[in-house]
Amino acid sequence: MKVRQLSIRDVPGLPDGLTIEDIAAPVVLLLGPNGSGKSTFRRCLEQVLFEHDDDLGHAELDGRFETVDGLLRAQQRGGRVRWTLNGSFVKRPDLPTRERAECYAIGARALLAAGDTEARFAAEVRRAMAGGFDLLAVREALGEAARRQRFGAHEAQELREAKEQLRRVEEGLRDLADDEDRLSELRDEVEAAERAASELASTRAAIEGARDARERLLPVRREVAEREAQLEDVRTRLTAIDALGPLPPSANLSAARVTLESLRQREDEERRAREAVERTRARLESIVEELGHEPGTPPSIEAFGDLDEVWTERERVRREVEAVEAQLAAIGEPEAIAGDVSVETLAGSIEDLENWLAAAPVDDRPLPQGVLVAAGVVALASVAAAALFSTWFALLAGMALAVMVAEWQRRLSATPARVQRESAIESFRARGLQRPAVWEQHPVRDRVSTLREQRERLRRAEATANERARLSTDRARLSARREELDRELAEWAERVGVRPEAAGLELLEWTRRCVAWRDARLSHAEERGSLAAATTSREAATNGAVAMLAAGDLIAPSYATLVARLEELGLRAADRERWSEKRRDLELELGRRREDLERLEEVAQAAARALGIDPAELEDAALEARFEPRLDALMRSAERRDTLRDSIQDIVTRLEEARRNDVFELALAQRDEARSDLALARDARFDALASDFLLDDVEQEFERESRPAVLDRAADLFARFTHRRYDLLVDNAGGTEPEFAALDVVDGVRRGLEQLSDGTRMQLLLSLRIAFAETGEGAERLPIVLDEVFSMSDPGRIRSMVETIAEIAADDRQVIYLGADPTLEVAWREIAREAGKPQPCVVHIDRAQEVARPVAEAVELAMTPARSVPKPDGKSPREYAAEIGAHLPAAFEDAGRLHLFHLLSDDLEGLAVLLRQGIVSLGQWEQLARSGGAARALGDEQRATRLGARVAVARAAIEAWHIGRGRKIGRAELEASGEVSEVFIDNLESLLVDLDGDPAALIEALEVEGAERDERAKRFKKAKREQLDAWLSERGHIDRRHPLPLDEQDSRAREAAGDDLDPASATDLASHLRDYLERSLPRAAAPPQAEVDLERAEAVESATSD
Repeated sequence: MKVRQLSIRDVPGLPDGLTIEDIAAPVVLLLGPNGSGKSTFRRCLEQVLFEHDDDLGHAELDGRFETVDGLLRAQQRGGRVRWTLNGSFVKRPDLPTRERAECYAIGARALLAAGDTEARFAAEVRRAMAGGFDLLAVREALGEAARRQRFGAHEAQELREAKEQLRRVEEGLRDLADDEDRLSELRDEVEAAERAASELASTRAAIEGARDARERLLPVRREVAEREAQLEDVRTRLTAIDALGPLPPSANLSAARVTLESLRQREDEERRAREAVERTRARLESIVEELGHEPGTPPSIEAFGDLDEVWTERERVRREVEAVEAQLAAIGEPEAIAGDVSVETLAGSIEDLENWLAAAPVDDRPLPQGVLVAAGVVALASVAAAALFSTWFALLAGMALAVMVAEWQRRLSATPARVQRESAIESFRARGLQRPAVWEQHPVRDRVSTLREQRERLRRAEATANERARLSTDRARLSARREELDRELAEWAERVGVRPEAAGLELLEWTRRCVAWRDARLSHAEERGSLAAATTSREAATNGAVAMLAAGDLIAPSYATLVARLEELGLRAADRERWSEKRRDLELELGRRREDLERLEEVAQAAARALGIDPAELEDAALEARFEPRLDALMRSAERRDTLRDSIQDIVTRLEEARRNDVFELALAQRDEARSDLALARDARFDALASDFLLDDVEQEFERESRPAVLDRAADLFARFTHRRYDLLVDNAGGTEPEFAALDVVDGVRRGLEQLSDGTRMQLLLSLRIAFAETGEGAERLPIVLDEVFSMSDPGRIRSMVETIAEIAADDRQVIYLGADPTLEVAWREIAREAGKPQPCVVHIDRAQEVARPVAEAVELAMTPARSVPKPDGKSPREYAAEIGAHLPAAFEDAGRLHLFHLLSDDLEGLAVLLRQGIVSLGQWEQLARSGGAARALGDEQRATRLGARVAVARAAIEAWHIGRGRKIGRAELEASGEVSEVFIDNLESLLVDLDGDPAALIEALEVEGAERDERAKRFKKAKREQLDAWLSERGHIDRRHPLPLDEQDSRAREAAGDDLDPASATDLASHLRDYLERSLPRAAAPPQAEVDLERAEAVESATSD
């Protein structure tokens, strides 16, 4: 059987209920913080399966289980459990008894207690080892107690003790009278001892404060001296830096860097301009040297352009003439063709021969005439024979006819082909060319090939002749143009004085060099102007940098010297800034340490005043020794306080006991009873001796031969849990009740349960319960629930326990582990992975959720998804409260359940921050604040302080309101008290209904005596009434204090606020919460002040919500 789902409703401690679903796995880890419902889950599962917990009889439970027969469902409503199997009602399954429930639901608290369950198991194992007989009971029945002692020794001893007791009573009464006279003296001594204890505590505190002040003063003084020396050194360094000269402002230094960069660029520009001037000057001198002298005025650019065009045109024409002559030489003379045949004649001849070849070949050999006649005769004869003899002759007739038809078709198709060939031959003869040697296929094709070659040679010869004619024409035209251009160049040479035979290149080159001289002269002038401008710009940048750096002392300032000056000033400025910062830090630190020194000196003076000495005496190392005698005296006096109190209490108790009981008469009665017991013991001794030998022999025989399986299984589990260190034993040594023990197999020592460590004892008892569960059930294996049973085990044993439990679960049994440590999930998964066991199903629960489901498997805990909390963007407090599900404060709920919305309705952003971290209620915030994480959680110290003050006010206001207000009860509370039996439960429930559920009124009705007492309350005993009264008072159902007035409640709230919240705000918050609590009460149960202020509370709630 495996638990698939368990739904819980109407259970104390879980007001919103809880549902755990989808957990039908072999191993389930149910993890959650304390108070999240884990133990309630275990108790409810016990209640469903075993009806084990009477306190849960009225809870609403719904459990679903997977069994071999299908889905088994158990529903408890109204105190009854109904079972269904696959939707059909069935009887309660055959489950173990209620006593066996503790074998399936195992909690750490039960294992630590080791009570009646283990004693019952031990007796059962011992009985099984005795063959099913309770030999201990037999021994007791036969008087084993009498066998184990000498005849009448116990009774005789009791008689002696009774006589001695009577003597002591007489002496005690005399001593009691003396002690009563000493009571006033003892009380005075107690007061003196209390004064000594108070003085002792104050003196010790003063000495400790003096010692602490002395120890803390010395290092602070040394540190102050060190800081002063360091400060003086820093001041000396700053003076030395200032002695080197004034420093320009830091802004000038920053601007100087920019100016120096500009200076570097200007120097580079000047250098480039100077280099350009040198280049143009060298170019100009080179051209003059080539010309031989500086020319006068050279031809104009336009004239030179015309000459250049003429020269260029002449060169182009020359190149074209050369190209045409090269083409003529490449073409050569056209090929000579024999005969006078045109291309058209050759093309027609080729066409005639191709038409002849295209015609189908003609077979001019017809069949002989006789063959045709014979075929006709055979056809006629075959037709006649088919008609007269057999149809097979018709086939022969068909064949003869086929021969005749084929010959006829051949002669018809040959006629057009013959005509086409004859026409082609006639056309070819008319063209006058040589015909083929024979008019057959191959000779005709050869002739066609010859004619085609002849046609191609003729075409090429014609194309060559045409191209040569065109090129000759072009050559003549270009030669004429060249001669014309030569005449123009001769005329130019004559005008400029160049030899006619040199006209061309020499003329052109001279003109070009003249133009180059003019261009070089112009370029040289431009570069000189650029050099002058660059020099002016560089001098301006230099002057600016010199002014910024106060570098007038430099003889020839340049970029390099000014950069060096800037670096020097920068280093000096950096040193001065660094030492100035050091000086400021030291001054601040020195100021703080001097404040600490003053504060510690004040503490030392206060300690000196408390001890009544001069502050200078605190330096005395023997200060403690001076007060040693005084402290010893006070300690001796204070130590007598408790002794004196105990003496007084003992005297008072004995006086009350003596007044309440007549101890003297009781001692006389005990003496007489002891005399009678001594006579009876003599007879019992004789009856027991007869069976002594027989019982011992039977017990030893069964113990040797009958060791039950449950003990073997428990011993095996216990050994595995403890790494095989311990074995499990059960005995009743000395004739006592059977008990379990552990045998340390390493050192051979037997240890009882009380001698084992908590962890080992829990593992022993866990082994027993699992073993009894496995061996005491039927075919259906029930789930085992383990509640925090690993809490006392070390990591090594946890590993072995996890591996063993995984093996138990592998045997078709579900194991559910309940724990609060979230790291157990990672450990369990790792152990299961290493041991090759299935991974557990993990469910995380807390009070904030109503349904818990398994989570996805993860290798580390940081992968838990963050809480989804809506943002308060633009929402009103009422809208946001509805969205996050903030519940209203309810009467008689603990203050820790108050939702933080009611304290942060004016700071919804801060509320959202806390909700995302899971901090929902007032109690959670208090725990967070105690751990020191409040400011870190809110990210704002001021916010945290304000909320802390509101939390203190809320708790004080709610607790003050609870004073004097009892809670209604019903039948469930009467049953839970355990003080009302079934005989009275119906009558008291009816009486309680008449009293409107008021528990105080019920107690008053039970106190009425005589005829005025209600019939339904009669015969209810006084002791039960007092116990019921105590139970209801302990749980807050009855509070006999008077409710506090409103001003007293407000005063407590303001006192709780302290200095972190103004009194008006504290009073308003207390009133706001009080209104909620008043309104949550039924009108009949509300105190008078709530009735009066009910309308005011409604108005306040409406105003704050809006």
